[in-house]
Amino acid sequence: MSESPVRPREKVHPLTRAVEPNDPMALHGFEVPGDSELMFRMLVEEFARMGHGCESIMAMFRDPEYQVPHGLWQLYGDEDTQRRLADVLAQCGVLRTTVEFTNNVAVHDLEIPEHLQTEEEPATTERGDAAASVDPQHVGNSSQP
Repeated sequence: MSESPVRPREKVHPLTRAVEPNDPMALHGFEVPGDSELMFRMLVEEFARMGHGCESIMAMFRDPEYQVPHGLWQLYGDEDTQRRLADVLAQCGVLRTTVEFTNNVAVHDLEIPEHLQTEEEPATTERGDAAASVDPQHVGNSSQP
């Protein structure tokens, strides 16, 4: 008995393949039972960690395109949402960073930890390309938008 060789399927990139109605990768949003206060807090903290301030977060809650925040806004109303938002931001703050890029910075004192060094690498290195620095004055908690 001779088996016919198995022919591999032609590979199709997901961006070029047709969308099918029962595609398992389609996103479907729906409500589930849970603690709305906890969901509110988690969303606000996540947005704050992404650098969004009070006004920006309120805009998301008012926008129907943001289904979960908008549903919470409908549940609590505008005034109560603002009050809750201010309470959460007063506790967690808003992460803000400033990055400055400078050219031709030589970094002579950059030490490579011993456990990461290889025989070919020196303990220090120089960089002449763009370098980024974070200004510590602009990092921290702030509830300002």
